[in-house]
Order: sequence, then structure tokens, then C-alpha cells
Amino acid sequence: MQPDTFSAMTSLEHLDLSSNLIESIPDDLFDMNSSVVVLDLSDNALFDIGRFLLNVSLLRHLDLSRNFILEIRMPALINLVNLVYLDVSGNQLKGHVHIRLPPQLEEFLIDSNDVTHVEFQHTFLHLVRLTISSNLLTNLPRLFDAPQLALLNVSNNEISAITDVSFTCCKNLRKICLANNSLTTLSVGAFRGLFLLAEIDLSDNQLRYLSTGLFGSCSVLSVVNLSHNQLTAVDAGTFAGPTNLRALDMSWNKLTTLTINSVHEVFFTLVRLSLSGNPLHCDCQLTWLTQYSAVVEHNTTICCPQHDLRPAVCRHVACAGWHATCPSTSTTSVLPVDHSLLCARTVPLSVIEVVFQFQQHTTTPPLSHTTELTSTSNAVFNRSRTSLTNSFAVDDINDTTTAARSATASPASIADVNDADDSIIVIAVLIPLLAVSHARCHC
Repeated sequence: MQPDTFSAMTSLEHLDLSSNLIESIPDDLFDMNSSVVVLDLSDNALFDIGRFLLNVSLLRHLDLSRNFILEIRMPALINLVNLVYLDVSGNQLKGHVHIRLPPQLEEFLIDSNDVTHVEFQHTFLHLVRLTISSNLLTNLPRLFDAPQLALLNVSNNEISAITDVSFTCCKNLRKICLANNSLTTLSVGAFRGLFLLAEIDLSDNQLRYLSTGLFGSCSVLSVVNLSHNQLTAVDAGTFAGPTNLRALDMSWNKLTTLTINSVHEVFFTLVRLSLSGNPLHCDCQLTWLTQYSAVVEHNTTICCPQHDLRPAVCRHVACAGWHATCPSTSTTSVLPVDHSLLCARTVPLSVIEVVFQFQQHTTTPPLSHTTELTSTSNAVFNRSRTSLTNSFAVDDINDTTTAARSATASPASIADVNDADDSIIVIAVLIPLLAVSHARCHC
């Protein structure tokens, strides 16, 4: 690229040089183009930012993603006083990143690098959106100077703990994504003071327990994703605080039951409740789900008597048009064999057989069909996971009145579920009995 390439375009404002093979840019390329506002250099072969940005002080949007940049030097950004968007994701940044961001920057994306620590050299940041996903972080970045931060994405890292002070100075947070990290516990005050938090994703971690009152400060929280963890129980009061929780995903955990006391604070605001993939036991503690079946995923939530996988005794917990009562005074009594207290629908034998073979093939597989069975089962599992994940998008959740949620759902009100959904059902039953963990899917 020659220094005078754009010299005749003195009023140039938007320049897209993406998806080329640009390895370097002359320092004086923009000497005659100080009016550039948007510059896209993504998907090239740049190794260094250089000094070519010194003459574009009006620049507001800079995309350097998917190059081979090794470091961000301070002088490169020093004149970008109007920059509000900077994307350096998908480069080769490694280790500790110390950076002084432009004073007006609102969005900073540094995803998909090999960063272990990020330090901002500022006394005050205007950041609204910060994404550092798919790196090697072991701790959250210090965010004491970012009071306006509304969205934080640190998914796909190696963060192991969230403390009482992790978000102390980020009272404006609306959305937090901590999915696919190494979290085992959350401090009881981890989200204290986050009064504006609307969505939190804690999926794909190793959480075994949630403290009572964990979301106590989060009064406007509407979406909570706790799927693919190791939860074995949910205590009463865990979800106390939110006044309009609409979607709660606790699928693919190790829950054997869920009492109404566990979610009674938010139940009448819920539009979706996902319990798919949990090894639920058929007992009277589950019958409340049949009475409020409008919020439960019908075809993907089942239970089986403990230690019994026969299709004749495994049942869907809830289905459209079915009301259940539990005459027993014991909340732990096992349902009778006729299962008159749950849905009449049984889990198909063919599905159970397929999943059982999938669980067993890792030890003594019939050599002739191992490859075929593995590939088929993995395909079904992946389709199921994608379906569940997509179903929890915030924008896809429609408002539902309390009356509609409490009433029996009609068949038309529940989306049809394909064969992949049936596979979810059976895996949920087999996991605890065969002591085989499901394949972990990264978000």
C-alpha cells in the first residue's frame, strides 16, 4: 500500500480495508485524510498497529480484529480522543495486557486472544461494554474505574472465584456473562448492589451450591442461566429478590427433585423454566410442576423411579392438559406404578436403548458399529444443546400473564419438540445411574 493511496480523498469518512492481505500500513497513509471516522482493518495480516493512526483524531470506530497483532503500544492510540469503539479480538495478544484506552471509549472487545490479565491505566473509564471472552483469565479484571459499565462478558476463561468486591464499583451492570469458567462457588455478596442487573449467565461451570439470597439485590433480574453445572439442590430463598424473573434455566445439573419452595418467590413471573437433563426422581415433590405446566418444558422434563430405567415406569413430569394431585402426606413418597399422578406419556423404549448403548460404547463397544453409534449420538446431543440454548434468548421470551402461567397449558401453546428433544430426556435419566458425565459443551 502506497502512502498516497487515499491522498485525493480529503473528505473520506468511512474506509473498509477488511479481508485483504495487508501486512503493514505506512505511517503517513492518512496525512490527507484527517476526516476518517470509521476504519475497518479486520481480517488482514497486521502484526503491529504502528503510527498510522496519529493523524485520524476524528476516528470513532476502529476494527482491528482477526489480525496477528502481538501488542498494543501506547503511542498508537494516544491521539484517538474521539474513539468510542475498539475491537482487537482474534489477535495474538498474550499474557498481561497493560493499556491506556482513549478517554471516550465506550466499547472494548479483546476476545479470543491468550490474555491472562488486563490492567487499565486510567483514573476513570467511560466503558459501557467490555468483552474479554475466550482468553486465559484466572481473575476478573479490576473494574474500579468503570462505573458506567453495563455489559461484561468474560465467558470461556479460567476464572475460579467471584468475591464480594468483584463488582463493587460497577453498579450500572445490566448483563454479566461468566459462562464456561471454573467457578465452584459464589460469594453470598457476589452480586450485592447490582440493582440494574437484568441478565446473568453462569452456565458451564462447576457450581455445586447457591447461597440463599445470592440475587437479593437484583430486583430487575429477568434471565438466569445456571445450566450445565453440578447443582444437587436449590434452597428456599435462593431466588429471593428479583420481582420479574422470566426465564430460569437449571437444565443439565444433578437435581433429583425441585420443591415449589425453591422457586416460590419468582414462580408467578416465570415464563420459562428449564429442568431438562436432570436425573429427577418420581415423587410427590414434583407434582406441583404438573399444575403449572405452562412454564415447564413438557417433552424434555421427565422423572424415573430411583434405580429403575424401564419405559413402563419413566414418565414426563408435565404435559398439556394434565392435572396431577399427590394424595400422600409424605413429600418423599415414591409414586405408584400406574403413575396416575403424572403424565400418561411414557419415554420411548427406542430412545432409551439408543442412549444406553451410547453410554456403554466407551467400555465394551461392538467394533462393527462404534463409529456409527458415536457419530449419531453426538449429533443428537449437539442438536439438543443448541435448541435449549437458543430457547433462552432474552428477545425470544414473550410476556405471559400470571393467570396464563397458572392455568393448564393447551397443546397449541407449547412448541413441538423434535427427536433431539427426546434424546435429552433419556440422557437426563441415565446420568446418575451409570455414573457417566455428559459431554461438556462450550458456549
